[in-house]
Amino acid sequence: GAFGSGASASADLSWIEEILRESGYVNARIEAVHRDLTIGRTVDDAMYLQGRIGPLARALAELDEKTAGAAKDAVRQALTEHHTEAGIVLGSATWIVHAENPG
Repeated sequence: GAFGSGASASADLSWIEEILRESGYVNARIEAVHRDLTIGRTVDDAMYLQGRIGPLARALAELDEKTAGAAKDAVRQALTEHHTEAGIVLGSATWIVHAENPG
């Protein structure tokens, strides 16, 4: 598929196309965009940001203190593996969807 790989990526793309079509949009184009994303200069910077916004922050808020601590340790280790001279760099991907509403 245009985003990721495997059956689920193709299914996601088909789902978006179906929603657009059923909503009356025409001339749909879906463009996959893959970029490196620097989420902090250091692991501490990245942990600070990730611990306050996005899916990690939501997950941590729902965990008890012990489990949250273990989760933070696991995330810190995973981020360490992405440390480069540019900082903590992760791959990112999104779709840019263009479509026309003829109405």
